[in-house]
Amino acid sequence: MIEFTPQLLHLHTLESLLTDLVSDRAVAIDGDVLFALADNRARSALQWYRTRGAANWIANVSAAHAEQLVDAILAEPPEVAAIQARAANTNNRRLTLVKLEAHRFAGLHKFGTPGAPPQNYVHEFTAPVTLFEGRNGSGKTSLANAIIWALTGEILRPQREPERADVDFDCWIANADGEDGETAHRLSPVTPMPDVSQFRPDQGWVPADTWVELTFADEEGEILPPVRRIQRRTARGVLEEIPPELAGLAIDPIAVRIGTVMPGLLPLIKVGSESELGRAVAELTGLSALVDLAGHALRAKNKIKEFIKAKTKELEGIDRIYRTARDDFTAELKPYPALVPPKAMPEPSSDATAEEPLTKSPGILKPQRRQPMSPFAISLVKGSIPLTPNGAPILRLRLRPHSTK
Repeated sequence: MIEFTPQLLHLHTLESLLTDLVSDRAVAIDGDVLFALADNRARSALQWYRTRGAANWIANVSAAHAEQLVDAILAEPPEVAAIQARAANTNNRRLTLVKLEAHRFAGLHKFGTPGAPPQNYVHEFTAPVTLFEGRNGSGKTSLANAIIWALTGEILRPQREPERADVDFDCWIANADGEDGETAHRLSPVTPMPDVSQFRPDQGWVPADTWVELTFADEEGEILPPVRRIQRRTARGVLEEIPPELAGLAIDPIAVRIGTVMPGLLPLIKVGSESELGRAVAELTGLSALVDLAGHALRAKNKIKEFIKAKTKELEGIDRIYRTARDDFTAELKPYPALVPPKAMPEPSSDATAEEPLTKSPGILKPQRRQPMSPFAISLVKGSIPLTPNGAPILRLRLRPHSTK
């Protein structure tokens, strides 16, 4: 078994933190103080949020989401492999980017066609310092974004915080043959806008086929295994990303964000404002999204309470209908002792064996069987009973007199 050393909180990214907590691995808070989730249900709930992604943590909670969360909580939590990182302050490791290769990346490429992508963009860095100069729109920021996205999954945006690139936005494409109007299609932030003279999307989304691969060298000049992030779509048009395997770089997860996302946050920090600095640090590590997660979890909790209240009220109404039908039926049989069942009809219950005392004991009450279960059997097990349009209970029973033998 591989020995695990809890990672310090400030060295975690959002993904590495969620991975460790879901897998029942503790996080070092301060010194020897460790934090871990209390039980499997909490871990399963966090796994549901982890698989949905931070972009969905700000959404409203629907009834379907609440039911999905309840189902996830009842399942066993998985054990996810830890995101490997070097221990803090073990050395001053410095990596040098030596090669960038990008495939169909917005700002560096035209879209082409789904079957004929443009030639890959390749840049090899040979000098200790590289400066890029060019007109506005020439691709300088896109080149930086290709590097940032490959490492973090985020891209820089002017006048606002860096954003994740796995969330579609709507683009509008003019109708064919010069007809008036436009059609909306989902487009990834890292996918080039298609030229309609070459390719016109025929579905509600623009195909996604983007990857960026980075190659680094260590302090000794040794070339490290390349890291690659891939973005594509499922058959239903849903964006999915395959993150890079950063373990080969042997750096802390937070290290890939310090020189990439931090420059995009610096202009938003008000000098001397402690709260703004703290917010920037939280944004840097990605942990600020946990506030959204906590808010969504609270809304989900309230939604589940509402759901339980409504279902409880519905079941109570069904139980009242059943009891009324049962009592009426019992009253009808009372003048005929020979027809009275030897055991009283049970109270409404979710217990599947509730009807066994009636069906297995000697008696004259035989529920009419159907496949898979008769209405009367359902009424005994679930506390419900079918009604006529006028509200009268329907009981389908086969009655026979006691044998005289």
